Amino acid sequence: MIKTTDLNKYYLKGRQNEIHVINDCNLELPDTGLVTILGESGSGKTTLLNVIGGLDRAKGQIDYDGKVFNGYKMNAIDKYRRENFGYIFQNYNILPELTIIENLATALEIVGIIDKEEQDKRIKIALNAVGLYKFRKKPAGKLSGGQMQRVAIARALVKKCKILIADEPTGNLDSTNSIEIMNILKKISETTLVLLVTHDKQLAEFYSTKIIELTDGKITNIREANNNISLQNKDENKIYLKDLNQVTSNDNGIKTVAFSEGELPNINITLVEKNGTFYIKSNVKIKSLDESNLMLIDDHYHETTVEEYKDKLDYDTESFDDSHKSKNFKKIFIVIKDGLKNFFKVRKRTKAFRFIFILLGIILGYMAVLATQYIKRDYSSVLDDKAVYSLRYDVDRVGGQISSKLDEAYNNGVVKSIDRNPYYDFRNFKDSYEFIYYKNVYETVSYSVSTFCISYDVVKDSGLKSGREPKNSDEIVIGKKLANKLVKKMKFDSYEDIFDSIDMDLGKIVGVSNSNTSTVYLYADTTSEGFGWFSADAYQENTRGMEYFLYDSNLNYKTMYGRTLNSDDTKSVYLVISDNNNHMVTIDEYYYKETLTDEEVDTMITNMFVWNYFDVQDSILYKDSETNEYMYNTGTNKYKVVGIGKVDGIDGNFPSIVTNDINFFYDNEFHYGSKINKEYYEVLPYSKYSNKFELVDGSLPTNINECIVPAYYGIKVGEQYKSSSSSINYNKTYTVSGVFVPTYNSNVDNTSLYNDYKVYVTDLDYKFFQIEYNNNYGVYLTVTDIDELKTILGDLDYELFNVRQSMIDDIEKDAKSDNFKTLITILVLLGVVLIYIYFTMRSKLIHDIYEIGVLRNIGASTKSIYSKYLIEIIITTLFTTMLGYLGFLIVYNFIYHKAKIIGSLFGSYSVLETPYPYIGILIIFLLNILVGLIPVFMLLRKTPKEISSKYDI
Repeated sequence: MIKTTDLNKYYLKGRQNEIHVINDCNLELPDTGLVTILGESGSGKTTLLNVIGGLDRAKGQIDYDGKVFNGYKMNAIDKYRRENFGYIFQNYNILPELTIIENLATALEIVGIIDKEEQDKRIKIALNAVGLYKFRKKPAGKLSGGQMQRVAIARALVKKCKILIADEPTGNLDSTNSIEIMNILKKISETTLVLLVTHDKQLAEFYSTKIIELTDGKITNIREANNNISLQNKDENKIYLKDLNQVTSNDNGIKTVAFSEGELPNINITLVEKNGTFYIKSNVKIKSLDESNLMLIDDHYHETTVEEYKDKLDYDTESFDDSHKSKNFKKIFIVIKDGLKNFFKVRKRTKAFRFIFILLGIILGYMAVLATQYIKRDYSSVLDDKAVYSLRYDVDRVGGQISSKLDEAYNNGVVKSIDRNPYYDFRNFKDSYEFIYYKNVYETVSYSVSTFCISYDVVKDSGLKSGREPKNSDEIVIGKKLANKLVKKMKFDSYEDIFDSIDMDLGKIVGVSNSNTSTVYLYADTTSEGFGWFSADAYQENTRGMEYFLYDSNLNYKTMYGRTLNSDDTKSVYLVISDNNNHMVTIDEYYYKETLTDEEVDTMITNMFVWNYFDVQDSILYKDSETNEYMYNTGTNKYKVVGIGKVDGIDGNFPSIVTNDINFFYDNEFHYGSKINKEYYEVLPYSKYSNKFELVDGSLPTNINECIVPAYYGIKVGEQYKSSSSSINYNKTYTVSGVFVPTYNSNVDNTSLYNDYKVYVTDLDYKFFQIEYNNNYGVYLTVTDIDELKTILGDLDYELFNVRQSMIDDIEKDAKSDNFKTLITILVLLGVVLIYIYFTMRSKLIHDIYEIGVLRNIGASTKSIYSKYLIEIIITTLFTTMLGYLGFLIVYNFIYHKAKIIGSLFGSYSVLETPYPYIGILIIFLLNILVGLIPVFMLLRKTPKEISSKYDI
């Protein structure tokens, strides 16, 4: 039973032309029977029917068998009417492009009956009941009006509905079809409540069990119908012959029968036959019955009674099985299948739209690149390591103080590494390097990368992912990110393959750092040279002079005169000559002799220095006239030459002196035959030359204020060594921590030990020397505790900033104006895309509006409509927009990696190596779905009746 309480509905409420279309209607309707709402046009009968049928909204309460609705709750009412209501409309509301079967199957799918066997059974029963089964495969749009209405009735019957809503079901039909439709409804009303709206009082009285009369939206009367009347069913297309005047003539085998409503006029008829065809001519207008819709009935017209049609509808729903209602995922499968089917129905109109959607995909691909550039800056030129800081200061004013503070920070572990800034612009740390893999004779794979080279000390504590630490200047370690790129580019299986296969100018790769960077890490002592730092001893590298060695019994002495040294020798030296055409004097002619005579030795010693080169009274090498012995004058003492010979590997412009007397080195005041000037010296790192000398007193330097000096400087451990060198504009006072003498090592070049003016300092001090020597702007540091470093530096005048962050800040600053342009471009393009998507979807929705209206009217939920268009949007996006989008990115990627010309447009990094283009795929689907569903959302906010009224469905 349906019960309505205080139903009210207004049009144009609050305005002068307000219409109270439903005025406080209270009804109780039975469970079965044919209840007709009668009223004049505009009385509100259709509106009341739509409100009761859940097709329209109104204020008030409706009770459906105890399920009460206060006000209009669309989703809840949709669910109830979908399961319990059937609908017959004046304009049929069937889908003309579908067959009769497909129309009925659509109604079954709406209620969840998708089992094919159950569908076929129900459709057959319903179509047999309305006499249309033989037309079941005929498109509904090709049916007559009466047949279409029967399809609508059959559509309601397959649902096994409790309530049948019929709005003017005979309004567009002739009297015969009207009677047939009403007969069917009458039969259905025996088990179902049929709620009918009609303006035909005769039909209402004849078929109804109850009549509700409505005037201006208000119920004025509810009464039982008068079924005792007869029904006038005179069809203008039917001619009842027995009700007409008849004249018959039979003359010479030609029989003529004429029927007329009145007296027959004088008719002259001429009948002519030629070639088997008869031609007729008459003095009155004649029309062939075969060419008209008239039917001749050999009977009298008589009125219709209800009893005549009572048992004509054969319809039974007992066999209907509702257990076949499907789950939601099965419905979704059907929606997807229908969506794919519709998509591949290619029409000229859709071809153009799809091509434009592909273009939109290309635009969106371009936007993805721009958006990536806007979101993610090109930091490929930025230093990876976050712990690197740049320290700038004025060398002339605070250089020495800064050096001491940094030495303290370094010794305390606050700073892990210190190196000179190669340039004022710290971004020039970066350079381009090429890694080459020679696969075979015919194939070479190379990978170029623009990256940084800094000290291995920066990442030493992070440990190694693979390999080992660098041990010399020819070995490097690379960051894990760079190693991964090399493995991928060179198609290696592991990091170990990199170590053995790749060549590069910087050196051999021996390890991969745990640090996830693309940086190259150099051996700690290499960074100065690696960055092209000034090498203090470079200008004297090719100079050869007098060399001094401690005697080593393990060396191969080939004595040509006298003897070699022994452990008891004091005040003695051994003279080594060599084969060298560059000798200051020609002595190489003696090199190939097995022994030397006294005369040859006299000549060689006498002629050793032919120039007045020495600023001394006595020659350095000479023959003592009293003792007749060969002597070496150090300037302080004289040493006896006990022998002359040669030693493999020793070479020089002058003979080399070998001695086991340590005092010789302290005594020697001469070098190159000149007296040593101890105020002019050259600074070198002792670690680089540690295998060339031997400490004879003291210890190696441990801080930046200590040094070691050659023994022949005559300076003792603990003394101050002060210098003012005008040649290099560097002044500093050192404390001598150790004294050394050179040792001969055939595997290294010993020459640089014997040049003038050398002191050896710590590696760190050497870096500070280079800074101040070049009047450099500062250093870069790898810092473990930046706050502690600032505390150590105190209030000295300096600038300290993070190198990585400074690079990023510069990039951000440079990109700021470009970002605004990029953002505007993105927003404009995005606006164009979204507007097109919206209006395209709106256009499609308007095109489909009849179908949507029909589906909503017969019970389809808003959720099912959303699902339909959601799937269509996803499918369209997948096969159009996404093809354009991915196609653009693939072409972009090819151009970027192959042609190398795209950097000027989109930045110098590969966008596809970022996650943003792939996130763009999700965003594209979301945009298409959200924007595309806006018109659907706006439409489905309306009730089914509002959709039908607005779009004249």
